[in-house]
Amino acid sequence: MRTLRHITLLLATLFWFGAIQAAKLDEQLALFLPGSGIQESSGRLYAQQQLEALFGRLEAQKVRTKKPARMLAMLQAEVEASFLQQPSLAADFHALIKRGEYNQNTATALYALVLTYFQIPYQLQVQAAHLVLLPRPDDNTVLLDIPGTDPLRGKAAQGFRQAYV
Repeated sequence: MRTLRHITLLLATLFWFGAIQAAKLDEQLALFLPGSGIQESSGRLYAQQQLEALFGRLEAQKVRTKKPARMLAMLQAEVEASFLQQPSLAADFHALIKRGEYNQNTATALYALVLTYFQIPYQLQVQAAHLVLLPRPDDNTVLLDIPGTDPLRGKAAQGFRQAYV
């Protein structure tokens, strides 16, 4: 009987924690996808489902049990494979979630949501007009560089330089 009570308490705690996590995510998404209409609410719900699916895939890989550098590499690989499909200067958060179009701002916001979910402290830095997330600022060795969005290092910029400079 006592074991059953402990299991019930554990399940209730996990459910409550999951509900809190979902509420936090909804509040965070409201910052990136504002509005109170049906279309905006539907967009936020879709984004929440996509992010929860991402979190589920990462949890299935037991990312929390990995060493920090490996954990961040796994997070970055899964985020890039799932969302960061096509760089676009005019992308917004809705385009990121729906079509995989991203820019520095939207990709950084996505990484911030992922790092927040996994309770990894981070710091945002601007280096030569390029956004960089520094997870675990006390470690100071790993940077999350957003791929394909740096105008000085991107493929489009290289082609432009070769053609016109």
